[in-house]
Amino acid sequence: MFRPVQTVTPQLQVTVPMLVIASVVAVSFLAWAIKPDDADSGSTTTIAFAQVAPVIEQRCAPCHAQTPTEPGFSSPPAGIVLETPEQIAARANEIKTVVSTKAMPLGNLTGMTNEERALVVAWVTQGASTDK
Repeated sequence: MFRPVQTVTPQLQVTVPMLVIASVVAVSFLAWAIKPDDADSGSTTTIAFAQVAPVIEQRCAPCHAQTPTEPGFSSPPAGIVLETPEQIAARANEIKTVVSTKAMPLGNLTGMTNEERALVVAWVTQGASTDK
């Protein structure tokens, strides 16, 4: 009588506490990895719209203009136009979000620097005033 050899392979038993710990670690890492670059929150220097306007004009308006100049864009994405102080201020919080998370400029086509991002974020954080 021939008996087949039974192979025993150790199996990892995953318990609920292990899953909880792994989930917390994964979520913490993900939150850290995608956190936006914030401007220097300790700064007391007031950012004037005159400082931000050229950044928006050079880095955002090539696509977000009534008539975009960036190749490949025949109309402003999502209908968002950023040409006047009023248009820019009305979308300031959205601009802060997409600039700080580096979602915009799309693919950084217009070459926005980290310093320019910090400037825009600081301006919005301070209230996005368009006063001169």
